[in-house]
Amino acid sequence: MGTASCGRRYKDRAGVPPGITDGLCHRRFCGIMIRPTARLFLICLAVFSFHPKGIFASEGEQEGAVKDIVPLGPSSMAIRGVNTVTVGVPYAFTCSATCSPACTFSWRNGNQTSTGAELTLQLKARSPLEILVCVAVNPDTRKSATVSKTLGVTVGPSNIMINGPSMLTLGVENDFTCTADCYPSCTYQWKWLWEGVPQGSSSGATLSIIPPETVNQETVICEAMDSVSHLFISTSLQRYVARLFNIYIVSKSGQWSVTVGQTFLFTCFVDCTPSCTYMWTFEGKTYENDQVHVPVFHKGEKPMIKEEQEITVTQDHRTEPLTCQAKNTISGATISVTQILTIDNPYSVRPATQGVPMAGQTYSLQCIGSQNPASITWLQNSLPLPVSDRLVLSQDSTLLTFSPLMESDTGTYQCVVNVDIGDVKSLGYRMQVNFGPSKVQIVEVNKGAVGKELTALAGSITALQCVADCYPGCSISWFYNGKMLSTNASISFTPVTPPNQAVLRCVAYDPLTTKNSSAETTVIVPFGPIKVQIVEVNKGAVGKELTALAGSITALQCVADCYPGCSISWFYNGKMLSRNASISFTPVTPPNQAVLRCVAYDPLTTKNSSAETTVIVPLGPSSMAIRGVNTVTVGVPYTFTCSATCSPACTFSWRNGNRTSTGAELTLQLKARSPLEILVCVAVNPDTRKSATVSKTLGVTEGPSNIMINGPSMLILGVENNFTCTADCYPSCTYQWKWLWEGLLLGSSSGATLSIIPPETVNQETVICEAMDSVSHLFISTSLQRYVARLFNIYIVSKSGQWSVTVGQTFLFTCFVDCTPSCTYMWTFEGKTYENDQVHVPVFHKGEKPMIKEEQKITVTQDHRTEPLTCQAKNTISGATISVTQILTIDNPYSVRPATQGVPMAGQTYSLQCIGSQNPASITWLQNSLPLPVSDRLVLSQDSTLLTFSPLMESDTGTYQCVVNVDIGDVKSLGYRMQVNFGPSKVQIVEVNKGAVGKELTALAGSITALQCVADCYPGCSISWFYNGKMLSTNASISFTPVTPPNQAVLRCVAYDPLTTKNSSAETTVIVPFGPIKVQIVEVNKGAVGKELTALAGSITALQCVADCYPGCSISWFYNGKMLSRNASISFTPVTPPNQAVLRCVAYDPLTMKNSSAETTVIVPFGPFKVEIIEAQKGPVGKELTALAGSITALQCVADCYPGCSISWFYNGKMLSRNASISFTPVTPPNQAVLRCVAYDPLTTKNSSAETTVIVPFGPFKVEIIEAQKGPVGKELTALAGSITALQCVADCYPGCSISWFYNGKMLSRNASISFTPVTPPNQAVLRCVAYDPLTTKNSSAETTVIVPYGPVDVTISGSPSIEVGVKASFTCSATCSPACTYTWTVYGSPVKGSSIDITVSRYVATESISCEAQNTLSGKTATVNDTLTVTEPHWCGC
Repeated sequence: MGTASCGRRYKDRAGVPPGITDGLCHRRFCGIMIRPTARLFLICLAVFSFHPKGIFASEGEQEGAVKDIVPLGPSSMAIRGVNTVTVGVPYAFTCSATCSPACTFSWRNGNQTSTGAELTLQLKARSPLEILVCVAVNPDTRKSATVSKTLGVTVGPSNIMINGPSMLTLGVENDFTCTADCYPSCTYQWKWLWEGVPQGSSSGATLSIIPPETVNQETVICEAMDSVSHLFISTSLQRYVARLFNIYIVSKSGQWSVTVGQTFLFTCFVDCTPSCTYMWTFEGKTYENDQVHVPVFHKGEKPMIKEEQEITVTQDHRTEPLTCQAKNTISGATISVTQILTIDNPYSVRPATQGVPMAGQTYSLQCIGSQNPASITWLQNSLPLPVSDRLVLSQDSTLLTFSPLMESDTGTYQCVVNVDIGDVKSLGYRMQVNFGPSKVQIVEVNKGAVGKELTALAGSITALQCVADCYPGCSISWFYNGKMLSTNASISFTPVTPPNQAVLRCVAYDPLTTKNSSAETTVIVPFGPIKVQIVEVNKGAVGKELTALAGSITALQCVADCYPGCSISWFYNGKMLSRNASISFTPVTPPNQAVLRCVAYDPLTTKNSSAETTVIVPLGPSSMAIRGVNTVTVGVPYTFTCSATCSPACTFSWRNGNRTSTGAELTLQLKARSPLEILVCVAVNPDTRKSATVSKTLGVTEGPSNIMINGPSMLILGVENNFTCTADCYPSCTYQWKWLWEGLLLGSSSGATLSIIPPETVNQETVICEAMDSVSHLFISTSLQRYVARLFNIYIVSKSGQWSVTVGQTFLFTCFVDCTPSCTYMWTFEGKTYENDQVHVPVFHKGEKPMIKEEQKITVTQDHRTEPLTCQAKNTISGATISVTQILTIDNPYSVRPATQGVPMAGQTYSLQCIGSQNPASITWLQNSLPLPVSDRLVLSQDSTLLTFSPLMESDTGTYQCVVNVDIGDVKSLGYRMQVNFGPSKVQIVEVNKGAVGKELTALAGSITALQCVADCYPGCSISWFYNGKMLSTNASISFTPVTPPNQAVLRCVAYDPLTTKNSSAETTVIVPFGPIKVQIVEVNKGAVGKELTALAGSITALQCVADCYPGCSISWFYNGKMLSRNASISFTPVTPPNQAVLRCVAYDPLTMKNSSAETTVIVPFGPFKVEIIEAQKGPVGKELTALAGSITALQCVADCYPGCSISWFYNGKMLSRNASISFTPVTPPNQAVLRCVAYDPLTTKNSSAETTVIVPFGPFKVEIIEAQKGPVGKELTALAGSITALQCVADCYPGCSISWFYNGKMLSRNASISFTPVTPPNQAVLRCVAYDPLTTKNSSAETTVIVPYGPVDVTISGSPSIEVGVKASFTCSATCSPACTYTWTVYGSPVKGSSIDITVSRYVATESISCEAQNTLSGKTATVNDTLTVTEPHWCGC
């Protein structure tokens, strides 16, 4: 059967698409002797694949492709239209899809549905979001697909409004804000105009404008536009400009001259828009007017406002400024004008006394011009003048008299006259009291008082001034070292030397008061240093060189002529050695030669001088030593060796007395004892020829001798008495002691010294010393006897036998004492001491206790009624003392008595008389033991027995004695105590246990203060107390409690002496403090700050702490617990951190010792800083955030903000939320967009943001294996063994997928692109690429079967090895081949296709040859097998 017929047969079969059978039959299944079966159609279908655009034959079967339409879709859906809609505006949207045949469409929008590819949408109200859903359905397959579109919805703009000031202020920024309802937001445009002429424009929600001075009003226009829909709305606002110009004052009288005590009217005019408040200032007072003038004004008008004020002149200042200040009620700007008024005063104060005011004299002032004398009061230095006994007013108060004047009365005096308008002060009169001199001081110009000493360099000039309190002035005299120096107050002082120390005195003399006073200082004139020398102690100046052995100590002194003294510094080899004048100098080597310098520095002259010497440390052999015994015995030979550190080796020589030898060794044997044996070794350096010597002194033993005990001549009781024993021994002695009393051993000890304390019962002791030679052990002894020094039993004996003595006579007394060995004596009587140099040394024997006596004559010169007579004896050995006192009764024949009847009264005459005098011409008088000078007031009678005071003064009070000269000398009488009656004076108010209260007394309300009124009065004064002008008490001591109000009043105490009929007073102003209460923190020009105060970092806020306090409080500010200031007003700048802290102001009344405070919490806003997007329970999201489509991510926008920020979220440029925390679900597309959170601080008006890129992953989809430059590989991929095929695994993934390749079930690679070489066997295996999205955790794969062509090999022919003629024989050709091979037989020289053939031999031949060729359909490779068949004759069965 042929090919054509095969094709026709299958084309005619129903249901088989045209062209399918063509390919099948033609290419694969039609051949020789083939019989297609019913399975053929199914096999053919398996080799086709579908494609959206039609059906294609598999690779290798491209001929005859089918063009019929196969249903597909819907896919690639999309909605076209705007992304944002505005309420009320119609919009059209179109839905499309890839679909065959064409799809039908339906829409969903909330609860609304519609059909068709187009949708018309018009919203009636705003919703947060509008979601359109389109569904496409394939009418053939009924498959469907959905796409959605989320629309933004905008509303507005509407409700536009401009907010700003009611008036515009010149020279400053005037701020306006425009608001409108827009969704999602509005943009704003501004314009401002004057009389329709544009002045400017800007954008933004706020506008700041500064109006020109020529403009009266401006119009501002705001246009608000929706940021999405671009619809807009506008509004305008008209504002006038606040103005303030041209201020002046008008006087109603037309005059600028005013009179004290009268009232005048003035008017203030000012150009002010819209209105002003006014404040007048005159004579330190402020007048405010609460009335505000508000004129009705029209465009362009400049109204003139006027303010009237009546001024009453109460004080005299010659000229006085009158000031009017106008303040614009809107802008707060101020303008002022000042007019100088000339003031006439009809009242004045003038002197009523001729001559200058002189301290100590009487002086009067008069008030001139008063018409109402009863109403006059007086001021001193603007303060009320208290009247006292010394300050007296005339009956009509016009005359003020000072009796007497005092220095403190200097000042300006005014009289205050009461007129109809009130109190009027007169012109002031300056009264200067002449006084002095006092407080004299020597002052160094620009330095101050010089003190007790003044240092001045010789030849220097010191600018000095002699200052003194004097008025009108004093003459000055200077004296130096007792000689007149100058009569100028200021001198340039240069000291004259010698001397280098002298007194400088300045004397101030007032020619008016005829008094003088002085000040002095001791002038020190330093000099030096000169004649600096280095001196070796006990030797003298050292010269230019000083030799000092290494390690030796040299006592040196640095001496210099300096006054008053120099500091000394020593330097050796350029380095500081010491700051002492005396040093023990040891040279430091190396070097062996260096300079030693001593520097003397005078800190007053700031000069220095030095002396130096070169110290030489000799070189040569060193460390010399002689080795051998230290003690030798006569007749015994000894060997000694001399050594030294020496290079090269030294030569040695010896000297021993007159004997010499050489060599390092010496042999010595003494034949007789000598006091000492001295061995001298000399080492000589053979190179330097320098030598060194060492000696060794040998002890020579031969018995002790010359023993001696040294110690005190007497033993002293109660103390250690030390004895020393010495003896001549060679080489040394040891000592043993014994001490005895009357042969009785008291003790023993060893050592060269002995200390013993004798018992009190012992009169004398014997000490014995034994000395033993430490080598020969020979000994010798000696003894010493010593008496014990004693002192007991002292008493006085009167020669007359009486202990009563008379003033002016001499008496003999004797002092007896038990004293061993002797005593010295000292007598004391009437404050005088009598010593006797004679020492009584008695001859005494063992056991005796001699009695010593001392006689003394005593002359009584003073009257003391009784007087102690004391004798003191002192042991000349022990120094112990003993004394005895005898009380003597003294009779005095002389006395002082009053010669005038009555009590002594100050201001009267009084006389005293000396009684008992025998020699009137020799009388002198004492007051309080001091000589009494006679004067015009103190008069003596001719015989000096009568002393008359004319008159008596308070200072005359005292004890009076007359001194009478008798044979033995001056004798004082009995004293008479005269008390002068006086007073009152020096009146004081005294607080108990504290002292005088001063000008002010602080007393707390309700407190009790113990006060006393004290006065100098004798015998006494009566006391009266007055408080606030009312009688309080007549006791000298009161418990004072102030009565309030008032909180300030005068407390006066008056002392009255009924004998002198005089009174005097003292007063103090009582201050009754209260508070603090009502403490507030006030912001200047704003008011109380409240519980919280917001202050930007670095800003300055003017604050005041105010409190009700009397008389006043101290203020302390504390911020965050730390002291900030002690001023009531502060310019406050907060210190951060912290950003919230308490600011407290504490008012403390030091008088009530109470405090109260006010506080506010200062909020210092900051931020926003460190804005971050945080994923809940995970932390900051970083630069990227992965969010699966439809997932919900809990996010927070955090920022450092204080006290807080508002948060706004934006996604893909659109507003998302105003909450700090959001549940975020990404809207796709796009699959990558920016999510931004913005933090805004309304206090700092700053914002900051954080953003992250949101990645919305999808996939993997549409995974394919692509052969480079060819395309998808299909279900099968043929690859020759060893060949390289460039393959790629592609997939729809966002943001990306990882790729894995697997071949024959094993991992091949993780790269998206591979160079593939098949591994055989097997020759057919699956190659798979897997795309994995780590974000969606999904995977998808594509695979192909890789076919690796193989063979043909092992080609065989199967069938009978022989064939029978005429009988059909079947043969099959097979081979190992991949893919399957095609076979071609060669029979009878002709090719036959197919793997099997049937052969019928029609004739007999011996053999028949056949061959079969197998060919690989992919590689084209062939292999052939040949077979030879045996032909047999037919086997006939005889049919």
